[in-house]
Amino acid sequence: MKKAIFILGFICLFSLGSNTVQAQRTNFGIRGGVNIATMTNMSDYNMLVEFSVGLYKDIGLGIDKVTFSPELLYSRIGAKVPMYVGREIYDTNFKLDYIRIPLLLKYHFINNSTITPSILLGPYVGFNIRAKAVAMYEDLSLDYRPIVKTMDFGVTFGGEVAIDRFNLGVRYGFGIIDVLKGEVSEKNRVLSVVAGIGF
Repeated sequence: MKKAIFILGFICLFSLGSNTVQAQRTNFGIRGGVNIATMTNMSDYNMLVEFSVGLYKDIGLGIDKVTFSPELLYSRIGAKVPMYVGREIYDTNFKLDYIRIPLLLKYHFINNSTITPSILLGPYVGFNIRAKAVAMYEDLSLDYRPIVKTMDFGVTFGGEVAIDRFNLGVRYGFGIIDVLKGEVSEKNRVLSVVAGIGF
């Protein structure tokens, strides 16, 4: 119930009528990209390549060159874990699906320009909706959601370039709380390359 109320309240942000900095011709759009993810504290974990897709909105704060940019994303992250079967090594893809909500501040370096570089920083909260371990050697899929915490929290930072209605960015998500229940200490790490279009 709390999760639903939180997400509903966040969606209301997208109905706010706010102007962006002059460099932004549009303030609402869709965004998607590639996630290159892993988890901490396990030296033999490998990168898992997955995806994210969702909505964003740039909201002017009345501060020159600064906007607030909340996002609502469906994001799949996790890690590749090697599994030993006899003398062979096979990957097991540990996939975690989240409704992720980054709340970002952006600093735009240039106003009144078609090409606008910016940097971004802010917290994110994620709600886990699916957790699967897919063993590649027998194509098995196991439900790991009972041992995965419902909420993830961390910090996102990165950079972006807007070209007219289009934008391209690179960002890093740094998880702060443990992903798994119990005494196992694992935190999410994800490098994302994203692209979007505004309306």
